[in-house]
Amino acid sequence: MLDEFRRRPVAYVVDAPRLGRLPPAVREFLRDHYQWYFGPVYIPTFRLHPDRIDGGVNVHVSGPYRWFPSPDSTSAELYLGQASVAPGGTFALSAGQHEFQIRPAGATGTLVLAVSAPPGDEIFPFIDPVQLDRLYGVR
Repeated sequence: MLDEFRRRPVAYVVDAPRLGRLPPAVREFLRDHYQWYFGPVYIPTFRLHPDRIDGGVNVHVSGPYRWFPSPDSTSAELYLGQASVAPGGTFALSAGQHEFQIRPAGATGTLVLAVSAPPGDEIFPFIDPVQLDRLYGVR
């Protein structure tokens, strides 16, 4: 199952009682790579903490991601290669390994797949044309 998640870009996970019955390794993968977004929907996420990730993330769903510094690091910038991303900024990530730095040192935050609208802006904020194409296997 983990190989399937890595081979195919699973942009959404829908919470269901069966998720709790998955093997521990799969539940850990879901916890580390997805976060709650809206209703029962979870989207790809990376919690960036330099001490825990060794400066890199392995992206399995390519697309636009948004940078959210943690509340204690609200002005922290994310650096990917030579590019910097301000808080709330969006940028494209391809599948694969990406090295990062957060400045100032010690700051933390989260990268979240940038879906069309933040929760609360519309009834079904996770449904937009690009994401529908992903759900139906059209790219």
